[in-house]
Amino acid sequence: MNDYKNFFDEFGSAKGGLETFEINVIVKINAEQIDNIISLALDSGGITYWAGLNTKTDEWKEKPKGIYYSSYATYLLLTGQAVTFYDEEGEIDEEEEWALTLPKLLDGIRLNYNNRPFDCDLENMDVETADCIIQYALFGEIVFS
Repeated sequence: MNDYKNFFDEFGSAKGGLETFEINVIVKINAEQIDNIISLALDSGGITYWAGLNTKTDEWKEKPKGIYYSSYATYLLLTGQAVTFYDEEGEIDEEEEWALTLPKLLDGIRLNYNNRPFDCDLENMDVETADCIIQYALFGEIVFS
């Protein structure tokens, strides 16, 4: 019993309370949530202050008329293709382009969960959430703010 009492300080916290523990959480994500991220990022201005969508690549030649660019971008991602962005303040240049794939997007969601746990509800996300997810997906960190 003395070991138990000695383990906690006078406030009830474990001594050496700076120790952290890692847990893994499984989050199920569906196509609608992915579409919401892309739509908020592209249609609602989430990333348009720093990134433009490159629609000049071959896969965009197949885009049906009347389909939103964001919806087609989601389709491309969900069918294993990449969506390319460029620096909105620069010229379209291969060195300045960033390719987003579904695995990268899923990793961006994971990084957002790890780094911004206060803003990771995919059912109630806003443009800031989508912006951060895309930046984490493309860069592994928040680059533009």
